[in-house]
Amino acid sequence: MVLNRVNTEKSDSGDSTRPLRMLSYITAAMVSIFVAWFTGYIRTDGTLDTDGWFLLASGREIVHNGIPFENPWSLDPGQGIIVQQWLHDVWLYGWYSLAGYTGVATSVVVPLAIAAIAYYFLIERLTRGCRHQGITWLLYTVGFFQMFTYISIRPTLWSAGCLFVTLNILFAWREDGNVRALWLLPAVTLLQVNLQAAMWPLCLAACLSFLLPEIGELHIKTFKTDIVAWYTYRIPLVRACLLMCIASLLNPYGFGGALYTVLSMEAASYGNVISEMRPFISSPNDSYGIVCTMVCIVIPVAIAIIKGKIPNIGVLAFWIAAVVMGVLKIRCFWIAWTVSFAVCAYLCGIDRTGIEREEEDIAIRLMPVLFIGVLLATSVLNASKEACSSVGTTASGWSAFDQEMAPIVDALKGTDARIFSSDDTLMNYFEWEDIKVSYDMRPEIWAKAIAGERTHDDYKRYVDVVNAKSFKTLNDGYWDVAIIRKDEQRLFEKEVRGSEKIVSTSRYCLYRLK
Repeated sequence: MVLNRVNTEKSDSGDSTRPLRMLSYITAAMVSIFVAWFTGYIRTDGTLDTDGWFLLASGREIVHNGIPFENPWSLDPGQGIIVQQWLHDVWLYGWYSLAGYTGVATSVVVPLAIAAIAYYFLIERLTRGCRHQGITWLLYTVGFFQMFTYISIRPTLWSAGCLFVTLNILFAWREDGNVRALWLLPAVTLLQVNLQAAMWPLCLAACLSFLLPEIGELHIKTFKTDIVAWYTYRIPLVRACLLMCIASLLNPYGFGGALYTVLSMEAASYGNVISEMRPFISSPNDSYGIVCTMVCIVIPVAIAIIKGKIPNIGVLAFWIAAVVMGVLKIRCFWIAWTVSFAVCAYLCGIDRTGIEREEEDIAIRLMPVLFIGVLLATSVLNASKEACSSVGTTASGWSAFDQEMAPIVDALKGTDARIFSSDDTLMNYFEWEDIKVSYDMRPEIWAKAIAGERTHDDYKRYVDVVNAKSFKTLNDGYWDVAIIRKDEQRLFEKEVRGSEKIVSTSRYCLYRLK
């Protein structure tokens, strides 16, 4: 039942494979250099993110007042809240307290390092049967490439690290039958449910997929005996899955935190205005989405055909689920990409008996360390540069953005006005500035399932205005003030009569509505 995919017996490789060996090293080195260099061009705004204002506001609230169960930023009192990433928010606010916005931006180096190292060990484990380490480097660098679009101060990197650690544990158990490693799974869940509650079911799904029987494990003639053997072998993993479910309840919100994915499922999709909630392939002309999706599917299938092997049922099931998840939601595509290349690594290393990896020079063995070091250094430098940018936006140059928004903030503080903003990212910023709002960029925390009963839904009102591409509904007297982008100013003044311009900056105009 235990997988014995690598045999340590020596084999005479000779010099016939030296050209292939050198080619694999050169290819892996070139790809590594390209990927590390390209990092700054993928995240052009650095690591700061429009969600960052809410994360900082939440961290500050928790540090000073404890875990909130009632939304402290809501204009309407009595609204419930679940802060699913509360531990990550406290982490970010700690960096802000130490080094301001630059500290926040560079804080990603820690979860990025954890995710990068965990993914390397996963790929290295799965390719131990390959003769040359160049295969490991190549699959690792290409497999981790898609993660660079997610290098931000959001908690996604923590979830990636948790997933890669979980897969390492599962494959370790499958290879040597060491059930002690499975005891780490509930600890991973405990950490993840407090760092990003919405993503802990991902690791549970990986574990459940490993419960599936392998090909040829169950036979009709000996079904009773086989099913007992299958169940007996997987009892430790079943126990670990149950403990993971229990560990998921160990968060400040109990069942609310554990079920956050279910509670928030519909709210964020309303009106299809949040880009990351859309399908990865946005249209038949989306060449990038189509190519990336085809890579996730075609390369593992091609390797399987060439080798004449298929993954076991559990690996296959989780790969299919990961690809489907990534294609359906942009925010989840990192799962599809990284898992697909983990499957490639699994296929490359499967059934490689009688082969021992050739002894490598110290420089060769240190290349993964060098790559990860360059990756982290590039990310930190890019983050620091964009955090201090003189061009202030909601995603970079936050100090400059503070100066840009100061007149609007001064005009709104203490007014308790019902604010409409055509740029919804500003609502997160107002939460950081302690200005009450009635919606923000996280619609799930304003939905009935989390916030409770409400007489109105301002997020839906905002989405309806965006989708209508018209400001005419702002004439109904519901909103007190409106913040309009400069490029929308002419349309707004044409459609909303009687509005009074209070403040004007280089990017926005603040109007008082009738």
